[in-house]
Amino acid sequence: MERYDVIVVGAGLAGLSTGAILTKAGKKVLILEKNKDVGGFARTHRPFPGYYIDEGVHGFHLSSKSAIAEVYQRVGKTLPKFSPTPPSDLSMISNNPNEVARILDLITNMSDEEIEELEDVSLKGYITRLTQDPGILNLFQIIGPVLCSIRTWEDASAGEVVNCIKASLERFPGEVFNCPTILGGYGNLLPPLVEAIAENGGEIRTETMVAEIIVEDGKAKGVEVEKGFRTEKGYVSWGVERIESPIVVATIPLWDLFRVVREDVFPSWYVAWVKRICENLNQCWTIFAGLKQPLWEPPNLTMGWPNMPRTKSTHGGCVAYHWSVFDPSAAPEGEYLFYWLLHSNSLEFPYLLEPEKAENRRRIIDVFERMEADLIDLFPKFKDALWVIRHASNMYIAKQPGYVGRHLPDVQAPGVEGLYLAGDKIRARGAGVGGNLAAITAMKCANLILENRP
Repeated sequence: MERYDVIVVGAGLAGLSTGAILTKAGKKVLILEKNKDVGGFARTHRPFPGYYIDEGVHGFHLSSKSAIAEVYQRVGKTLPKFSPTPPSDLSMISNNPNEVARILDLITNMSDEEIEELEDVSLKGYITRLTQDPGILNLFQIIGPVLCSIRTWEDASAGEVVNCIKASLERFPGEVFNCPTILGGYGNLLPPLVEAIAENGGEIRTETMVAEIIVEDGKAKGVEVEKGFRTEKGYVSWGVERIESPIVVATIPLWDLFRVVREDVFPSWYVAWVKRICENLNQCWTIFAGLKQPLWEPPNLTMGWPNMPRTKSTHGGCVAYHWSVFDPSAAPEGEYLFYWLLHSNSLEFPYLLEPEKAENRRRIIDVFERMEADLIDLFPKFKDALWVIRHASNMYIAKQPGYVGRHLPDVQAPGVEGLYLAGDKIRARGAGVGGNLAAITAMKCANLILENRP
């Protein structure tokens, strides 16, 4: 029977980061991934010649001063190239520069304790108490849903948004939101981590579905992997392979935790807590398109609208950009890669939780048709798109009051020795979105493992 120091379930950014750090420290690590390719939501696809699209993450938050950069430094790798972030023109926010300076100075000087108190406060409620400046209100009305990946700024956690803006201003003075583009796609972050794992004796197995994380007498003992093909209905097994390890790190989405770990190994309050949190998921809706000409001038502007006529009842504001302006390798020369994004919430739009149902599929298609109709009203040239791809998925625990910071599970699961959790759905003491949060929790897991089992 095989035995490892650590088994990592999931080869997304959190899993690869955890594995790279631990193998660098001399641990014998096995990473198991159910899909054919590593990366999870950090994967990059190439749907048409000359184009790439990123599946889930669309920006490199905090870039060279991010948690991802720290992971790379720890494992001795160089970050892939990323686009320069254009300098922020704060005069575009408001006609009152003194008021802009006052608000940003207030955010920059907030303590961690003050920010934590804002975790349970609505962004709209907080900002409207600070100022009535139209430009500043509009800024937060657009940037809040983007940072929280959520429907409206009424729904966004003020603490989450303030934390992200403060981190950007501290690291990059004058930049409200430092988030450049990884040249060639966000997936270019993955190969150096895979390389680091291999160089230090780690192992990655893809197309390997973990059936269960084994817990006995309150301790993690390893995993079981079902052999044979998978089926959507019923149960098929050609036998079970048990792989032993005293430490298992689960980097799967939090809502899949009880798919691989029996509920009865945890305290009942913890099971109920996780289930409640996982009822409230952010959903990201994206239209990707190839264009012969930009939809607006200058094409390097990022456009945002607080709401759109046909989707405002169930979905939030829209953000749009010509991605290939920031990274020319995203589209063939003379063409443009276009993104159009909006968000919804599973409590208000539950149909994406079960997209295979016929009635849910029809509702999902209807959302995209309304999105495209709004888009064509704004930019009639969109009808001449070379190709269009629609993509929708459940992305995160919704970053609303009561669902961020201390309200999220920590990296150590209660009642089970040797079981750790990592990913962007786990509590992270640090600022960031998406991949940055995954890297923060990966480092926290790795540090705890090395402290407890040097």
